[in-house]
Amino acid sequence: MQIDRQGLPVMTRTLALAALLLAACEAQAPVDRSRGDGVTVVESTEPVWTGGDGRLDPVPVLQIGARDGTDPGVFAGLGSVRFLESGKIAAGDSQSDRIHIFDSSGVHVATVGRPGDGPDEFRDLGRIYPFPGDSVAGFDFGLSRTLVFAAQGGAARTISGLVESGRAAALGVLSSGSLISYQNVPTGTGTVSAEWDENRVLLVARQDGAVREVARVGSAESARGPQRQRRVLAPSGLMASASDGFYWARTDRYEILKHDSLGSVEFVIRRPVEPAVLTEDQKAEYLEASLSAVRENSGEDAAAMYERQLAEAEFAGTRPLFGSAFVDHDQRLWISEAPWPSRFAPPRRWSVFSEEGRWLGDVTAPENLWIHDARGDLAVGVWRDDVHVEYVRVYRLRSGA
Repeated sequence: MQIDRQGLPVMTRTLALAALLLAACEAQAPVDRSRGDGVTVVESTEPVWTGGDGRLDPVPVLQIGARDGTDPGVFAGLGSVRFLESGKIAAGDSQSDRIHIFDSSGVHVATVGRPGDGPDEFRDLGRIYPFPGDSVAGFDFGLSRTLVFAAQGGAARTISGLVESGRAAALGVLSSGSLISYQNVPTGTGTVSAEWDENRVLLVARQDGAVREVARVGSAESARGPQRQRRVLAPSGLMASASDGFYWARTDRYEILKHDSLGSVEFVIRRPVEPAVLTEDQKAEYLEASLSAVRENSGEDAAAMYERQLAEAEFAGTRPLFGSAFVDHDQRLWISEAPWPSRFAPPRRWSVFSEEGRWLGDVTAPENLWIHDARGDLAVGVWRDDVHVEYVRVYRLRSGA
């Protein structure tokens, strides 16, 4: 895409000039440009952090969990872990349909939710999110609703996830307490490309649950041909919710769009990184690792079915750039490289961007740790030991800033 340097809006020119002046003093700074429609492009070629890499200390500052017992730290299957406003840690156990809350030293404070279809109950707890007022929100895939609990426990309030055309999953919570939700629309004629399906992005009001569609973005490459054949590792869309909107990116290009809560694009993050060509050896490596993971997690029958599906598929030409993404407590965007060779493995390397879209640097996670959130110089995630028991771990982040 051509950059129009002559027709920049005044504010964009000011941002660009400021970035250029800063770059003269510090070679690591990115440069803001306009892509021609008034939307700022934040393009980073060098990281802000000294040396470019952050790291987590090898020894965690806090570990919550145990291999056996009956206390709340014995987790059945952690789905997500987040910092709350007060610094407490909320751990959503998707297998037990409960949210456990701990203080900053790991002491259990409260457990909220339980299995069921009634008030304060989850049929299928998905991801959890910090909610304004030192509360936690948990999305229920089974009942398509979000329950909001105070950190100290008590009864929940409900925000519905039902819309006129069906169910919508929660993507995150805005600072206002309204939800950003999404709903897949498998049309094959999306606005991003005729070859992509869409996600409807919905704003669900905190006060009355009123639903408003604010954007449509690509969800995944659509099926092709008379057999509706899909490509293995085909491009897909990736979303993450911020306090004032959401991010969206395709996995086959280094271009991340920041949208506000009403769907307008605020800025675009770019880095001069191209996806790697997928070799025949890498295809074989991916298939072997994926089948092994399915066999371990779901058994031989599931692995056999997955192998038949792969035999009927074709591969994309390049490896995906991204695997997952989240926005942390300080509104930094964390976006991971695609795990390799198994897509089921925790991401090892994450690129971190400031709230303004600056590439701060990359963080390498310890083995078997999936980072879920960060706050200041602390990062929290789910760590699995050698017998697959899960723990909540908090690590010190050394950014080199």
